[in-house]
Amino acid sequence: MIISHPYHQDGDPHLSLDNHSQVVADRVNRLLRSLPTRQRHCGKVLGYLHDFGKVTPQFQSYVHPEKQKRVVDDDRVFNHARLGALATEYALTSLGFAQQDVIAGTLAVAKHHQSLPNGADYLHNTLDTTDAIHAQIDRIATECPSAANDLLSAATNNYTDGDNEIRWEDFVQTVRDGTLTGRLQAASGEKMSLTDEYVYAQNALPDGVYDRTLRYWSALTLADKSHAAGLSASGGDRLFGFDTLDRQPLDDYIEQLQSDSSSGKHTQLNQWREDARQQVLAGIHEWIGMDTPPSVATLTLPTGLGKTFTGTTAALTIRDHLLDQCGTPTPLVVYALPYTSIIEQTREQFESQDIWDASPTESEFTVHHHLSKTVVSDGDEAEDNNAVFLGESWRSGVVLTTFVQLFESLTGPSNGASTKLSALDNAIVILDEPQALPKSWWDGIRREIEMLIAEFNTQFISMTATQPALFDPIDTISLLEAGARHTGGDCPRCSTGERSSHSRREFFEHATRVSYSLHDSALAHHPNSTAGFITHERAADHLLETATETGTSVLSVCNTIASSRQLTEDLMQSDQNVRHIGAAYQELLTQKQIGSGQTVGEITDMILRRCGVDVDDELSWDSDTDPGILVGTFNSRYRPVDRRVLLSVAETLTTAGLPFVFVSTQAIEAGVDISFRSVYRDIAPLDSIVQSAGRCNRSFEWGSRAGTVTIWTLAAPGEPSASDPQDRCPAELVYARDIDDHLQIIAETLASITSDTLVSPPTSIPDVTVATDGVSRYFDRLAEKSVATPEIRQEINNCLADRLQSRSLIQDYDTVDILIGVTESDRHRIEAIRTAYHDGNHQRAYSLLSECADIRVSVPVRGNEETLRSIPRVDHQSHDTEDGIQVLAFTGSHPTGEYDLADGGFTTSDTAVTDRFTI
Repeated sequence: MIISHPYHQDGDPHLSLDNHSQVVADRVNRLLRSLPTRQRHCGKVLGYLHDFGKVTPQFQSYVHPEKQKRVVDDDRVFNHARLGALATEYALTSLGFAQQDVIAGTLAVAKHHQSLPNGADYLHNTLDTTDAIHAQIDRIATECPSAANDLLSAATNNYTDGDNEIRWEDFVQTVRDGTLTGRLQAASGEKMSLTDEYVYAQNALPDGVYDRTLRYWSALTLADKSHAAGLSASGGDRLFGFDTLDRQPLDDYIEQLQSDSSSGKHTQLNQWREDARQQVLAGIHEWIGMDTPPSVATLTLPTGLGKTFTGTTAALTIRDHLLDQCGTPTPLVVYALPYTSIIEQTREQFESQDIWDASPTESEFTVHHHLSKTVVSDGDEAEDNNAVFLGESWRSGVVLTTFVQLFESLTGPSNGASTKLSALDNAIVILDEPQALPKSWWDGIRREIEMLIAEFNTQFISMTATQPALFDPIDTISLLEAGARHTGGDCPRCSTGERSSHSRREFFEHATRVSYSLHDSALAHHPNSTAGFITHERAADHLLETATETGTSVLSVCNTIASSRQLTEDLMQSDQNVRHIGAAYQELLTQKQIGSGQTVGEITDMILRRCGVDVDDELSWDSDTDPGILVGTFNSRYRPVDRRVLLSVAETLTTAGLPFVFVSTQAIEAGVDISFRSVYRDIAPLDSIVQSAGRCNRSFEWGSRAGTVTIWTLAAPGEPSASDPQDRCPAELVYARDIDDHLQIIAETLASITSDTLVSPPTSIPDVTVATDGVSRYFDRLAEKSVATPEIRQEINNCLADRLQSRSLIQDYDTVDILIGVTESDRHRIEAIRTAYHDGNHQRAYSLLSECADIRVSVPVRGNEETLRSIPRVDHQSHDTEDGIQVLAFTGSHPTGEYDLADGGFTTSDTAVTDRFTI
């Protein structure tokens, strides 16, 4: 028997090549369901022929444990993918498929165990009829030609007319006479006029080859890996049979919120939230009722009007419509956010017992980012390899993930990352706060969205208060505008009854929560301004004064981690009675007063008590405590478990009526449901400023227009002079790197929406003016600058997959992950990984590593090389070793590093470089 995989765990001891090829072909066909029939037929051919090279006696001697392995000089004779790719090219060409499909199919089969290459280069210079290929063909011709012929016939017999039969002998002839190589050379090169030869040309491949290759390759990889892993071939297996979340629990929860409103203002706010949701639902009905609906819908609502629930309702509604149209499997809903540091609060909505009570280990809901434990279990073995495979392949009903996981999986993905892409077939993707995507990537993201629309039939909902020009010139539909014009009486999907419709500006005007003011330093980069920056020491005085005078909460958003640390230090050095919530938390941890069974709420109360706050009734200072000011710090250098606690404490304090200053980086701007009385924002793009303002008076806790947002420009950390700075300010380090005159554009835009002179900046600018007029003018100015780099689009168009792999969406520097052990329990968990790896139980070691996602932090390498090399890897391997677990283990104080909950989380002895560019 010719086998594909030895000793398969299901059925016969060996998995036969015939059976494997049939199952993979059927699965590829199902995974390509949104493509036309012709392309689905092409996919089935790939499925049949992807392991064609395993027919060779050389491979069978290699894979059969009981056979004597021959020692050969050229181990390429054991390689099966190249011969399979050549057979695929021959079959698809013979069947008359378009060149785009032929090339895409050939590359998909050639690399179904590896990452994709630079397409033209691989076809022209690598995939050639080498001596190894001829040696394989010679052995097949001598020992098993009928087996090769049978596989070719099985792959193509449904698509031939009898006069065009696909035969082994003809394939061999095209290889031996150079016909096949000639076709590859012609497809990937330019013809020389004098010699009629083809020379390699990077841009020779047809349009859309990368897109189609990614489609075929991802489906083939998933189909092949899933069967090889032992996932059942039956129709209801775990690959296609998964659950999803129903919309009804969310509807019920929102209805309950409506009835539970405790105040007139809150009732009115909830009514506007529900008006927005119902108008968006009407917009969905208008969208799906169009003859040729655009694939991108926009949802532009001010912060505080329930975008998360409204967007999720919209996605589940369109999901149900698609399910009615196309049947199972259920279309996936992807909820994508900018950062891992803000994903937890959105996750809590899905896991809330009041709504879905969803488990992230079951198939209806999955959380996937690099610090999460991602599994889809059948309820029996949550830790088995298949559960991890299914989770990371997004075989789920709803996936909560990051922009990195979504878009980098389309930009030169690894072989493992490719398995999730087939889940995007007919999927609905919510992009929450897409303006947070790096502006230099906008054209590349737009190209990837075009790919998903054309190849995967993906639908998008772009959801933000500051809708960016990201999608221009892609055709879009505004759900609010569509809902306003929708006629419910003519719509079979609309419920009876009257509903209110409002314009986008009306929503913003009604939801006026804040007013903006410009500090003298805010316009420092305006060419007509003579103002300087504000030092961190002076800024700290302002924050303490505001917290004391208002007797409530103040948020300060900094542009860099170094800036947030300096501001925290200056706050703590004040003459006033200042207490840091992180220091209290650390004391409780190190004194072993916090156990593994305690909830975040219980830990929050313990921290507040340690800070001198009475939590037994309404929050107030304990009678034995001198009133003071509480301070907190937040950024991405804290462990996820600690970020959850710090946000919980901050959320408790924001409306407690106690002076509280919270210092954060941009990590708090998007997706964090927290509300402060006052916000101070270091100068930034207007969309970022508006996002920071979204953390102010979020649900009208202090009344309409009662929140204040102050914009200023912080000097460099430690800068002694604001008027004569010696170093670049944090805003310049972050925002002036890629866009010329970026800060000048921001300052000029702010000035343009005011009527006051630059000598005396206005004390109050309406919320709606900044959020609508200001943001629109800012994006218009950026469009004039052409800030998006064209290289990503060009590399996709030219199928330069290997080059695309080097691009990173969020970070422009390498990072390393560190497990940080603060408590004895943490250190036991880390030691268990070391022991499992040392004992050779690598599967258990990796399983234990996934369970440590809550104590894992990513740290930039640049500027920290020496420090990081002094911290051991968790597997005790050398830092230069490529295999093993390439994660570091930090288990306490270190000569060159420290984890301090009162000082910005993990720090090293040299943070000057890396603290500039992280959140």
